[in-house]
Amino acid sequence: MGNLCGGGGNKPAGGGSTKPLLPQVEHNDVIKILLLGSGESGKSTLFKQIKIIENKTFSEDEIKRFSSIIYLNILQTIDALLTIMEEDESLNLHLKPENEEIAQRMKSIFSQDDFITRAAKIYQEEYEEIEQLAKDPAILTCLEKKGYEAHIFEGANYFFKDLERIRPKEYKPTHQDILYCRSKTTGITELNQIDYNGYRLKIIDVGGQAPERNKWHQAYEGATAVVFVASLGDYDQLLYEDDKTNRMIDSIDLFDEVINSRLLKDVNVILLLNKRDVFEKKIKTKSIKTLFPEYTGTDDFEHCAKYIEKLYLDKNKYKARIDTYYTCATETENIRDVFGIVKDKLIEIKQNEKKKKV
Repeated sequence: MGNLCGGGGNKPAGGGSTKPLLPQVEHNDVIKILLLGSGESGKSTLFKQIKIIENKTFSEDEIKRFSSIIYLNILQTIDALLTIMEEDESLNLHLKPENEEIAQRMKSIFSQDDFITRAAKIYQEEYEEIEQLAKDPAILTCLEKKGYEAHIFEGANYFFKDLERIRPKEYKPTHQDILYCRSKTTGITELNQIDYNGYRLKIIDVGGQAPERNKWHQAYEGATAVVFVASLGDYDQLLYEDDKTNRMIDSIDLFDEVINSRLLKDVNVILLLNKRDVFEKKIKTKSIKTLFPEYTGTDDFEHCAKYIEKLYLDKNKYKARIDTYYTCATETENIRDVFGIVKDKLIEIKQNEKKKKV
């Protein structure tokens, strides 16, 4: 099992492609990788990270789209936090007097039917007051205390700390901004121009939220491997879709359904236990026993993570075919290391398959 998170002392295992670790083969071989996982697992962040690592640039249209998404992320976060402060009197949080009127006007704008489609324009026109409101101590305290419960996306803190940089007209998203923004994947997206050691890698990303999962089977045919992304940090959170189902239980059940599918039973599986950074921070104050009362181990990362990993691995009904890595999808060097290892492993598997046919 891989234990990779952050640059540390780990060296890329083939990730940098500085020297071929495996023999060159015919270029017409394709390795099809399915990128699967539940919503909010970090799956789409991983997809964007791979695109960055493989030097696949974002077009001007994509960058413009990400700017609009980031503006919307910020506005929706403020809207959610204002609503929480109004509804949960126990928080006893109050805006500064000079921000009360701004908040009321923003709430009126947020409630308009065309808010989402106009979000970029609203952000550009109201930037000064939005920045002032986002810096209010009550807003920041609410974000710290209630962010996870209210489905506030994990990039909120990242953007709120740097709003002065995200000034309209001058602003152009960095790669890190693109990684941290929340953009829901719908349908099927392909990244199919990754050439490595004589093979072409084709990566398929599909929407992870419940309504999108009935489309997954369309991508199963011809798959070489499934990369299943699961969030370690979701053991105390509910699904965004229904606010009832525990996210980790949903993810484990989904893993069971996917890897034991008749169409994928012979396919190799890479399990990425993602958001290690969130998990390490969270278990210091909230035990995994809140979800798994039968757990008898200590509340440290290694024992808790291995327990959760075993819950996933125990779902496999077929041959031993799962490799596990701990990841942080927003950390480029970590994903470069892991993806390098995964690429080499899949090529080795592909070559062994070819030898058997000879």
